[in-house]
Formats: sequence, structure tokens, C-alpha cells
Amino acid sequence: MIKKLIALFVSTVLSLIVAEFVLRSIFPTPLSFKSPQVRYVEHDARRFALMPGQDSAYSYSGAVTVGADGFRLVPESSHSDEAIGVMAIGDSFTFGMGVHDEETWPAFLQVLLNERVEAPFRVTNAGVISYSVDQILDVLTEHVGALEPTVVIHGLYWNDYQVAGDTGPGAPSVLTPEGYFVWHVPPSSDGLAGVNSLLAYLGSNVLKYAWGIATGLGATGYEIEYRALVSGELAPEQWEPVEDFYRQLKAAGEAEGFEVYSVIMPVLGILESGQGASHPYAERMRALLDSLEIPYLDGVGLWHEEGLGPDTFLPYNRHLNAKGYHRLAEAIWEDVADLAR
Repeated sequence: MIKKLIALFVSTVLSLIVAEFVLRSIFPTPLSFKSPQVRYVEHDARRFALMPGQDSAYSYSGAVTVGADGFRLVPESSHSDEAIGVMAIGDSFTFGMGVHDEETWPAFLQVLLNERVEAPFRVTNAGVISYSVDQILDVLTEHVGALEPTVVIHGLYWNDYQVAGDTGPGAPSVLTPEGYFVWHVPPSSDGLAGVNSLLAYLGSNVLKYAWGIATGLGATGYEIEYRALVSGELAPEQWEPVEDFYRQLKAAGEAEGFEVYSVIMPVLGILESGQGASHPYAERMRALLDSLEIPYLDGVGLWHEEGLGPDTFLPYNRHLNAKGYHRLAEAIWEDVADLAR
């Protein structure tokens, strides 16, 4: 009996190894976690902010450095007093979830400006994962006086109107005592966490799907709204926070003396559906920015026009990868340089 159990165990392990090898030969592997993941601290106005002074953190496996100022590092940023200030604000698409410091679009923009413009620039990456437009505006309000940017760029993603976690009276903290989001606690060590098994990833998603059916809970609220977005069904009032944000951002620029620019981030589901600049979301955002006379890059239209696809996104993730962020920076650097003149 013991010999049969051992043989069964060995054959099962070998089968799993073979299955993993076959899957990896066909599909890309999922993102892996490295420790420690980037952490956050409580903030009175914004509920959470990046923990300052992180010099060896990670976002998945992307190396993250957060300075004493609470901003993610932009390598090669000028420290000259004469440098032209560019402030990038936004959520995880501006922060650069899952990529290295030098692979975010603010970092690529800094390099391109250094190479192609005969003037020093200082790009600040003030993006924070999971920030809504209210939190993004508060970042600007808090830091615009010290940074004195000439140009402020907002990286717009479709879910910027959403607020992470419960915000009602007496709402619990969205952070664990260690400084991680309660909905995204990373593995506690590099042990099994470092083995980014495709078989385990697919298995866990099958279990989540089965659990949703068994409990009747189904997809998360975020997934439901994402599907509604792709099908063009989101209600007009859901965009009101974004519309109010841009009006306030425009007014702040006029009061503080900076130019405003927007990057409409590409949305994978919209691109996969075959829709581009004609999608209701892209049309609505363009109309909003046009009405306020805010210059912008329509990333949804650009990705559709150039046929850019999943290879510009992280595997099994809707965020851009280094290739995608570099394309964004290539598309906006001249606009930014013109606005700074």
C-alpha cells in the first residue's frame, strides 16, 4: 500500500511538471512576486500614500524606489534649479505597476526629453496605485507649490472615477499593519511566491470561477463594470467625477501657471473587441478634453490605429508593460516639449 501511494505521488508530481512545461511552451508565464512589495502609509486626506524611503521594494517583480518625498524614482531626472518641471499624476498606469523604475512612461519621457530637447527637464512621477481622481487632485494640490511644474500630465484610465474600499463613516483602513492593501496582500516570502507557476495560476482562477458560481457571488463589482465599459454600457453619471476633475485641473493650471495635458490610456478589453477611437468611452473622453481645450493623446485610438496588441501589456494583466509605456512616451514627448516652451 505504501509503495502504491509513493508511486502515485511520484507520478502525480511528474505529471504536474510535464503539464507545467507544456503550458509554458504555449502560454506566457504570469507575473511573480518579489519581496518586499511596495508599501503604503495612512494619509489624512487621501486615506493612503506611498511609504517614503523605499529603496529596494517591488511591484510584482518590477523594482521600485520611492524617495523621501514619497514619489517613485524617475532615473536621469535633472536636479538643476533651471530644469523645467513636468509632473505626472495618475493611478497605477502612471505609477507603473509591475515594471521597473526606468520602465514607467514618466521615466521614458524623461529620457526622451533629455535626448531630444536642448533644455533640462525634471519629470516627477506622482502616480499612486488605486488612486481615484479625488485623490489624484489632492496630490496635485499638496505638491504643486513645491514642485512648480510647467506641465502637469494626467494618465487617465477608465476606472479613475472609482474609489478603492469603503469610504463611509467609520470605514476601516484599506491597509494592513504591514502597509499593504487589504485586497492585495502579497505572499509573505519569496519561497513558493517566487515560483510563478502557470498551472497554479490557471488552477486558482478556475477555483475562483467555480466559487463564484457555487456561492452566487459571481464576478467582482470591478469586473462587472469593466465588462459594462467594454460593451459601452456605463451610465453617463459615472463619468461625472472625471469631468469635475478635469474642470478643476484646468482651473488649477490657470491659477498656478502650468499647462495641462492628458493621456487616455489604452484599454485592453476595448482593443480586443475590435473597437478603437469609435468606442463610446474614447469618444466621451475626447469630447470632454476638447470642450475644455486640454491637449491629449488618445491612447485607445493610437493602439487601434497601429495594431498594438497584448504584447504591449503585462501577461494576464491589463496594465501596460515596458514596451507599451515606451510607445506612450514616444507619442507625447513632442507635445510636452511644445507645452513647456
